[in-house]
Amino acid sequence: MADSTLICFLAVVMAAIVVIHSSKVIEDAMAFKSKMSQVNTMSEKDKKIAQHPKIKAFAANAHMRPSKCHVCRVLAEELHVELNKTKNSKQSVWVTNRLDEDDKSKKIEYKNSIMRIEEIMESVCTNTQTYRSIAGPEFPYLKNVKSMFRQQLEEMMGNQNLALKLNAPEELVEDPTMEVRRLHAMCQSMVEDHEDDIMEWYKKHQQIHLLDHLCKDIVLQDTDSSCLRASTDIPSYAKAPLPADADPKKKRDFSKPLSKTEL
Repeated sequence: MADSTLICFLAVVMAAIVVIHSSKVIEDAMAFKSKMSQVNTMSEKDKKIAQHPKIKAFAANAHMRPSKCHVCRVLAEELHVELNKTKNSKQSVWVTNRLDEDDKSKKIEYKNSIMRIEEIMESVCTNTQTYRSIAGPEFPYLKNVKSMFRQQLEEMMGNQNLALKLNAPEELVEDPTMEVRRLHAMCQSMVEDHEDDIMEWYKKHQQIHLLDHLCKDIVLQDTDSSCLRASTDIPSYAKAPLPADADPKKKRDFSKPLSKTEL
């Protein structure tokens, strides 16, 4: 059952880039109207989802997100994710102390090297591209899920067998409010601004989570840090996002109606 409030929100966000094939406009509009008339037959749970009390405010405030708190939380969590990938590495590297007159090099484990954190800081912000802005949770950025817009389009096509022509890049389907792009840019700036703080943590304070050491105590010092512990649980009135397609080639092609086997 389509979410009428969510559809209104998505229509406003993407009206400039979505064009429904003209030959199907009237037919699809009537079918859509008929579908919406079935709301009265919804279960109580579905009615709560359809009413989604935060969707309008969420859309209106999109330009204010992400906050510095949002960005630092994602950065801290992704730094830990990347560090965990190499924490058991058996690789060794040769390092040289440039202040040593003899210019002697020594072999150390990669997992204990400065090179490890330097390489991670160079690429960690690319991980932000796996996040999507989702209305409902206290913390609005969820990882490895479909965008609300993509999910709604797929549901509409599945229910009405619509074919849509998207005169826009694929990124706008995944990130119609451009929040993920801002998240990425702000993440890069934060890494540059706090490179020394991250390096200091890596050398001496790894027993403290970066959410506390970097975000709470440094980046957000004397400012609101409530988002650091905000829940990512989906409230009962909101529709849970579906997992993102693991294979990009399997993403729905909106320019074609569903085949009989897909219906």
